[in-house]
Amino acid sequence: MAKKAKIERRAKLAESLQIEEADIQVIRDTRSAWLRILDHITEKGIYAIILFVPLAFLPDTHWLFDLTRAGILRMLTLLVLAAYLCRLAIAREWRIVLPPRLVLWPILAYVAIYAISTIFSISPNLSLYSGEGRNFGLISLVNMIILYFLVINVMTDRKRLMRCLTLFVASASAIVLLGFYQFYGHLDPEGLGLGIKESHLKIVLGMAVCVAIAFFYLAVFHTRAGAEKRVWCAVVFAVALAIVFSLAFDLSKDTNAFKPSDDQSILYAQTYKDGEPTGVYTNYDFVWEKCDPDDPKSGDVARLDGIHQMAPMMAHRTSSTFGNPDFLIPFLLLIIPIAYAFVLRRLWGYAVPLLLFGLCLCMSLPYQEFGEYWVLFLVGAGILLIPIVAMFIRIVHKYAPHYFLLIVFIAAVCILSFNMFDVRDKSVDFAENHIGLGEDDDRTYLRGIAGRTLDSPQNWIIGSGPNTFRDTFTQHVTLEYSQEKPDRREDKVHNSFVESFATTGILGIGTYAVMLVSLAIYFALWLLRNRGKRRFIYVGMILAAVLLYILQSLSIFHTVVPYTFFWIVAAIGVGLTVVDNPPARTIDLNISKVFSYCLVGVFLAVSVYGGYLAARPVIADHYYQEGLRAGNCGDIASEVKWYKKAHEWNGYELHYNLDYAYALLKQAVSGSVSGDDDVVEQNCAEVLDVMTDAVNNEPDSAMVYFNRAQMMNGCGYDRGTVLQDVLTTIELYPNGYLGYWFAAELFTEAGDLGNAVLFDEAAFEIVPKYLGGKMQTSVSNYTEALVRFGRNQMALGLQYEADGDFDGAQEQFENAVSSLEQVIGMDPNDPGARFFLGRAYEESGELEEAHSEYKEAIAILKEIAEARPDDDAVHYYLGAAYEGLGELDKAEEEYKTALGINPEFQEAKNGLERVQEKRAEVDGL
Repeated sequence: MAKKAKIERRAKLAESLQIEEADIQVIRDTRSAWLRILDHITEKGIYAIILFVPLAFLPDTHWLFDLTRAGILRMLTLLVLAAYLCRLAIAREWRIVLPPRLVLWPILAYVAIYAISTIFSISPNLSLYSGEGRNFGLISLVNMIILYFLVINVMTDRKRLMRCLTLFVASASAIVLLGFYQFYGHLDPEGLGLGIKESHLKIVLGMAVCVAIAFFYLAVFHTRAGAEKRVWCAVVFAVALAIVFSLAFDLSKDTNAFKPSDDQSILYAQTYKDGEPTGVYTNYDFVWEKCDPDDPKSGDVARLDGIHQMAPMMAHRTSSTFGNPDFLIPFLLLIIPIAYAFVLRRLWGYAVPLLLFGLCLCMSLPYQEFGEYWVLFLVGAGILLIPIVAMFIRIVHKYAPHYFLLIVFIAAVCILSFNMFDVRDKSVDFAENHIGLGEDDDRTYLRGIAGRTLDSPQNWIIGSGPNTFRDTFTQHVTLEYSQEKPDRREDKVHNSFVESFATTGILGIGTYAVMLVSLAIYFALWLLRNRGKRRFIYVGMILAAVLLYILQSLSIFHTVVPYTFFWIVAAIGVGLTVVDNPPARTIDLNISKVFSYCLVGVFLAVSVYGGYLAARPVIADHYYQEGLRAGNCGDIASEVKWYKKAHEWNGYELHYNLDYAYALLKQAVSGSVSGDDDVVEQNCAEVLDVMTDAVNNEPDSAMVYFNRAQMMNGCGYDRGTVLQDVLTTIELYPNGYLGYWFAAELFTEAGDLGNAVLFDEAAFEIVPKYLGGKMQTSVSNYTEALVRFGRNQMALGLQYEADGDFDGAQEQFENAVSSLEQVIGMDPNDPGARFFLGRAYEESGELEEAHSEYKEAIAILKEIAEARPDDDAVHYYLGAAYEGLGELDKAEEEYKTALGINPEFQEAKNGLERVQEKRAEVDGL
């Protein structure tokens, strides 16, 4: 019995062990299934980023700097990161692949300095999120570096890495094709190099002819070529032949297939005056369709027919999906060497996208960079020869690519040395105009201003904070620069290295430069040690892409998507260098199963919340666009509703705050007209709250204070409170004319003529004369301020005269004459300027000139009175002009007409009393 019981116990134990083993196996299988799923998510997520992020856009995307793409990028990166972390938690071990130290520690050092600079920034929110849709703040930088490490850790074999490069070529090809679509159909009325024109057609023609000749030779005479090569040669030859014939037909008919008829050119809207074109074009970022209440898309941005909401060109910064060269050009500089690497590996299918990339790059660059048109033909031919020459390189000889690159280098040196095609001169011009190495160029001034912002030990060490140059710029801009570019208020230096120096200090620029240089050195060292490996060409071309991007960023700031792909390409290159022997380290996570699943829940929750935060700016932009449409249709209530939502979803964006506050102000004005005091009080209180939030977000921004002052003045707040904000604006922007103008206007309303003249003098020192296209303000705004200046000078002269200071009075009268004569020189038909100039002459004792100006004013005012017979101000000034001429009967008649229109018109009452007194004096004589 005992033995039998023992056998039974053993059987039960074995059975329980078997069951437990089966349970463990089920758990293992389940865990393995989850691990496989998470591996697929991380891998396919990276593929999705490479393939879809450059193409991600919403139809109503407004921002110029990749707002939608940045939002999609962040959400996909969070998805990949969450899947990667969940896999670590479930596997309970971490197999980490660290990049070599040469490309690890400089990156971590730069991110650390960037983070410290953000923490101590003068506008932390601006440094964290960035502004104006640029979206390159600390969050974006961390996103890029996380993606860099994810690519290295997930794509651990050559097949995956090469698939990443292939998908990059595919997404870039789609971008280029859509870019050609957008480039198609735009006029260039000002000859600014903004659209396809004769120079670009010569590039197309040059490349097409070379394609036809080269591939015709290969297809017909190179009979020993493989079938695949002959097929691709035939296809490209057919395409090239079609291009040549279409262009030849186009040019022979003296037309341009790349240009539409005038009625299609919606990017520019010609304005007219008296039936004649003025040559002035409206702001092409906001050209609106006619509002149609029955059309749900009414009020939308005007677009050409074709892909929904896509039209503006590549060669100018507009609100298009691919219209920003800051996105397109660096993107192409990254992909061209990669496509060339495939061609060097005899993958001839990649010759087609390579040619498209080269053509698109040529069309995206201003033609002035290349000089004469015939040189453009050679440029196109030279780009085309890259894949053609590659076909004749025998790849079996491991040094053949080196020889070809050496020949290219020697040719470039010769061209620069002998200045063939004016390349050396063009290079000097490029350095002066784009990098800021000249003496009088815009970027030279900006470079100097950026250096002036380092005005404290903290700023020298860590800067004022990323993206804050638009605030420190106004505080340090020179008078010389303001006189040249008076409306350049909040700008970037357009140079990644200089801006990094200004905003992140000496530590920021130092770690930034070391990071980039160390990356290039690492690739170069690997190439020297691995010349015979199959991956040599790909790593070499990735190094070329890295160098091209670094050189290009000398003259332009970073935008999110190109800079992200720079790090993706760098990560692929690093992955290719370590794929044979990855420097992996496995770390056992000694955590329980329960805790691991708790971690999974935490990772998922954090990623969902992060995705929500990443989506907020995109959703806010959608609401903002709805507000623009509503405002275009005159629906103020809907405009306020949509702008409020945009503000709630992204309260850090300055434009949302300004437009929401302005819409509230318009609604308040409408309520004031209708007598709805509750709306006025409620809206004005909300206006103040919104603008105060904007001030708190950017406490060092001069223009935020200026805009709050404007809004408060529109709501009728106390003049002293408004003036306080205006004076803060001047303190933060001492060489900006707008603050001085506003202060002069407020002092004029308060009757403080001395301060009014003083602030106007400061403003007109910054803008001594109207600068045409250099000023955003219109001629009428400028002349209005100048008329006020002259009027105040004359009134101040009368005060001096009353106080017995006759010399001071005469000086002010002469100054008034000078100011008002300047207005007449700009606008001879300005009746106010004519009238007050007459008064100034009269006070100066030049009665003949005074009478002449009064007569000119009367002639202009009569025409206006015929068009606007119910305008009381026109009749008042007519009466005053007649009074100046001594024609008291006509003066009395006009004053009475003005009072008949507006019985409360005090100035007209005073004028009538004055005329009647003069008449009584005459009658008494």
